[in-house]
Amino acid sequence: MPEAASPSGSRTPDSSRSTPGERPFTYSGDALARQVPYVAAVVESTLPAVVGMTDASTSLIEQGLEDLRALPSTPGSAMGWDVHKAHARR
Repeated sequence: MPEAASPSGSRTPDSSRSTPGERPFTYSGDALARQVPYVAAVVESTLPAVVGMTDASTSLIEQGLEDLRALPSTPGSAMGWDVHKAHARR
C-alpha cells in the first residue's frame, strides 16, 4: 500500500516500510501549523519530569521547545512520529 497524505497531513502506513502495528505520521505545511501547538503543550507539560531525568540544562530543554514552536515558520520543516498499535487476541 503506497503512502498517501490525508487532509489532516497524516500519512497512511506504507506496509513495505512499517512493521505490524506501526503507524508512521508526518506533518508539514498547514497540518504542521495545526499540530505544533498541541505537541508543544504536551511536551511542556512533561518538562518537570524530563528535567529531572536528564543531564541537559533546563535552558537547553526550553530552547528545544521554542525550536519546536518555530517549526511552522521554518521553510521545508516537518514533524513526524511512529505510533505503535497493539493487537490483542483471545
